[in-house]
Amino acid sequence: MRTLLTFAVATLAACNPHVRRDADRAPVPLPEGYAEAGAAPRVEAPARWWRAFEDPALDALLERAFADNLDLKQAFARVAQARALATQAGSARWPTLDLSASVGRSRGYDFFGDAQTVDQIGLSAAASYEVDVWGKIEARADAADADVFAARHDLEAIAMSLSAELTDTWYGLVEQRAQRALLDQQLETNRTLLELVKLRFGNGLASAVDVLQQQDQVRRLEAQLPLVEARRQVLAHRLANLLGKAPGQVPLDPPTALPALPAAPATGLPADLLKRRPDVQAARARAVAADHRIAAALADRFPALRLSASTGFQADSFGDLIDRWVWSITGSLVAPIIDGGRRAAVVEQQRAALEASLAALGQTLLRAVREVDDALVQEARQTEHLAALDAQLENARSLLEQSQARYVEGLTDYLPVLTALRALEQTEQQRLTAQGQLVTYRIQLYRALGGDWPRALKEAP
Repeated sequence: MRTLLTFAVATLAACNPHVRRDADRAPVPLPEGYAEAGAAPRVEAPARWWRAFEDPALDALLERAFADNLDLKQAFARVAQARALATQAGSARWPTLDLSASVGRSRGYDFFGDAQTVDQIGLSAAASYEVDVWGKIEARADAADADVFAARHDLEAIAMSLSAELTDTWYGLVEQRAQRALLDQQLETNRTLLELVKLRFGNGLASAVDVLQQQDQVRRLEAQLPLVEARRQVLAHRLANLLGKAPGQVPLDPPTALPALPAAPATGLPADLLKRRPDVQAARARAVAADHRIAAALADRFPALRLSASTGFQADSFGDLIDRWVWSITGSLVAPIIDGGRRAAVVEQQRAALEASLAALGQTLLRAVREVDDALVQEARQTEHLAALDAQLENARSLLEQSQARYVEGLTDYLPVLTALRALEQTEQQRLTAQGQLVTYRIQLYRALGGDWPRALKEAP
């Protein structure tokens, strides 16, 4: 028996890949740094990254979301389910003890037809226990514990995405309010110009075409107002849903100016994402769980040693019950001989599951690195785009001033003024949109870099 036990343990050790030993090592080759890291100075972002925007209204909304968001509530429930399953798996480490009491009466007849009545009274306790010779029970319990870690990291990944989506939605609302304010300002300017052109037309200094052209420009701007309002309402509806509410149930009063971009956050190294990204940690926990299940499947191919014991009282009357004590102890060794290849197939299934988990882990990690690089590239190029728009704005203002001066002096008709005015207003709108997009890229960068702040989240009472 000792020789068999030694051989089996050695076989298990040789067959089990033991992913958990290398849990901190990247499953795929990673670059030494990010392609767009650049040489610009970067600062360590706050643990709760959105506080870098210094927006108390945003802070309050996120705290409400962490308490009321329904996706998070589902994630907390899945963690609770995983913990209950882990408790079930771990319970096999301990003996079971059952207490039973019975009272019965039976009646029968002998060969001569005489009736006989028998009373049966019992009170007993029974215990059973499987000796974990091969580590099967421990491996299953460890796999269930890893599932709990995976579920918790999934929750943290949802919280990370929720913080980014809500922040992006909030500043989308701010951008739409800023767009509305800009349109109102442009409309006021264009209506003033329309009155001036009408005055010149009344004095014979402008044509009817000039008046119609300026009226057309006013109508163009007015036509944009419903679209801005629609985008604002859609974003408000989305924000309400993120807070666990129906549209219209959350009063909102966002500012009319986008925030200045905080200092660029330190990115660290791609390998840091192994510990900073909860989705990567969840994938790694699933690989560890798959590894433990291989060990359990291998151990299930060896004999199982089960022990049972019972003690109690049995009698045909309550008066004699205490005097008739019985007990039994049983040990059994159950070894699989023929199972049609079922256990071997389970081992192969778990090995395939491990390979799939490792591939998923590698893919998740590569996606995490790509998301950081994408956010860095987009923010860098968007900053350049904004600088070009600023130069374009300066040029458009100069062009409008020159065109208006020539028109007032009678050197040109109104068309150059109108063309310059449209170019300036379109560029102003484009710049505001580009500024909002830059904030979005920064939010994406914060989310891609991850962090450990979701570990402090607790389910709302």
